[in-house]
Amino acid sequence: MFKREMLEEDEATETSAEATTEDIAVEPEMAAEEVVVAAVAAAPEVEDRQQRKFSKNKKGGRDNRDRKPRRQVEGKKEYEEKMLEVRRVTRVTTGGRQLSFRATMLIGNKNGKVGLGIAKANDVQSAVAKATHDAYKNIMDVTITADGTIPYPIAKKFKSAQIKLVPAKPGTGLKAGSSVRSVLELAGYTNMLSKIV
Repeated sequence: MFKREMLEEDEATETSAEATTEDIAVEPEMAAEEVVVAAVAAAPEVEDRQQRKFSKNKKGGRDNRDRKPRRQVEGKKEYEEKMLEVRRVTRVTTGGRQLSFRATMLIGNKNGKVGLGIAKANDVQSAVAKATHDAYKNIMDVTITADGTIPYPIAKKFKSAQIKLVPAKPGTGLKAGSSVRSVLELAGYTNMLSKIV
């Protein structure tokens, strides 16, 4: 029913447009200004019809050309993120073993700020997201000298691990292994000697 009405309207506008062009063609004694006025008068009907056809073809009958992009282009992040470890862990309960994942994430801006986050979740993606959020909450400032190293030797013990950091001359580079290297890189150190015992 609706389509039939639309087709009848289209035919009526086409005939009126043809009539206006015929009127213009039949009367040669019309002035040039009158011809322009008659053509301008016929133009809106043609545009309306084209707009209606375009909107019918679109889903939902709307013109989406003036829509804003949904996703804004993000700039470069201040902190770099690095995954240190993802481990599958189990908790033994009376109902059996409950499996989950533990993620360790490291963030740093390579300019004296570094953060570490650890979190558990039922799937890897959630664990990584939670650990990253935790890392942003645990950001700490570290001292970097002009040579890109630490001002004095440091030795720290955590549980069964002992870590030694020793300042190095320019050009030495980072002589560190395991996760210590990742932490030092994201903190912004360039010259360092280290040992994990």
